[in-house]
Amino acid sequence: MATGASSSRMQLSYIAEGAAFGVLKTGSNLQVLRYTSESLRQESDSQVSAEIRSDRQVADVVRTRLRALGDVNLELNYGDYDDLIAAALQSVNTRATGSLGMATKPTDTADTVTIGTTVYRFMDTPAQAYDVEIGSLVADSQANLVAAINGSGTPGVEYFAGTVAHPDVRAVAFAANVMVVTAKQAGLDANSIATTETFTDVTDKWVAATLLGGTGWAASVTIGPAITLSTSDADNSFNDSGSGFGSIVANQWIKVSGFTTAANNGYFKVVSVAAGKLVVTGGTLVTEIAGDSVTITMGAYITNGTTLTSYNIEKQFADLTTTFAILTGMCVDTLALNIVADAIITGAFGFIGKDSQSAAASSGTGYDAVGTNDVMSAIDDVTSILENDASYDTTALSLNLRNNLRERIQVGALGTLELGVGTLNISGTLQAYFATSTVMDKFLDFTSSSISVVVEDADGNGYVIDLPKVKYTSGQRVAGGQNQDIIADMAFEAYREPVENVTIRIARFPA
Repeated sequence: MATGASSSRMQLSYIAEGAAFGVLKTGSNLQVLRYTSESLRQESDSQVSAEIRSDRQVADVVRTRLRALGDVNLELNYGDYDDLIAAALQSVNTRATGSLGMATKPTDTADTVTIGTTVYRFMDTPAQAYDVEIGSLVADSQANLVAAINGSGTPGVEYFAGTVAHPDVRAVAFAANVMVVTAKQAGLDANSIATTETFTDVTDKWVAATLLGGTGWAASVTIGPAITLSTSDADNSFNDSGSGFGSIVANQWIKVSGFTTAANNGYFKVVSVAAGKLVVTGGTLVTEIAGDSVTITMGAYITNGTTLTSYNIEKQFADLTTTFAILTGMCVDTLALNIVADAIITGAFGFIGKDSQSAAASSGTGYDAVGTNDVMSAIDDVTSILENDASYDTTALSLNLRNNLRERIQVGALGTLELGVGTLNISGTLQAYFATSTVMDKFLDFTSSSISVVVEDADGNGYVIDLPKVKYTSGQRVAGGQNQDIIADMAFEAYREPVENVTIRIARFPA
């Protein structure tokens, strides 16, 4: 009976290559990637020899060029695509790490390891959640700690039942008595995750008091919960009698919760900042006195940059056991996002890279699992679409980003040596039932506007995609036939906002 690989058994995973473009990355875990379909492949150019032979046969076929390319299609959810979103924006993006040395078997009850607010206690007989079984050898303690952090293994065996995977980090198995933990999300926020221990052997310790090395997504800021916050409809502002807004940054997005008046909660863009006042747009505030317990969070954010990140992307054909395909030098050239009124929010990353190769085993040491957040839909999870900072009743929105990457080749070398970076182009379409000429007149008069999209899943995890400067390049409001709604069908191009100096900004807000 014929056998072959099934798409239902294929796993995609990736890892950033670092400074060396197109080189196989070894010695680290790969990140599993959620996807709906893919077309990642190597393509080759060839030439048929023009040599004339008396027997009419072709003398040779010569390969002249090769490249890797293709798309990964997805359904949007919170958290799992942040690395690749940052790569699409060419924003610097690395995950913070921490290293724990543990060469001595821990002491019962006395020895603990703390990551963030989670305390792992070593016990001969675990008695509560996050107690780790010491075991007979130090290697047992090491393996059991890693299992407890990752939520792997068997609850009630390596660690006490009720222990769940750490929310912020993943651990790699000890090597030479050192365990490395890596933040699940890239960005500066992870640099504040504390790492402490109470080992009896003082030589067993963390390298630093916090994780280090996280870059990319700017640090978030949280004000509150506080009862000193009020609102004013006079200037559409949040006000704090405690003057606690000093860390909020103008032009960034905030999420507000806790006010009695519903209109005062949600997502807003900061226009200006003073110690006791935030003037905002993106919603109309209703005057409300202080007294409620209110929280204001400025989300971590990234903007378009100039740092090109390349990846190894691995295909694991699980039903073939020892068959893998590894693509190298893969860089994000395009990003697409589609929001349609009656559908799941979908998207795609388009890659250009160096080459592909077959392998009998993974090049990584293991895999970091995907998240478990639900996919988002345009029915339940689009909080608002804003046109010029005002809510716009949209039927469909598409965004298309292109980095205009190009292959660089030279005589004496087969394939892509590196990729050249082009101009960032962001375009899209916006459809709505035609009820007013406001947006259409911006096309007719060729005046600028802005477009922002706010999405949030049922758990409260959200993103804001902000294009602070756009111009409409086409527009129509036509009657296509009988019994049809007239749709304002607009196309737009985003470009640099001169004050903010960005073309696109994406902010994230974990629940």
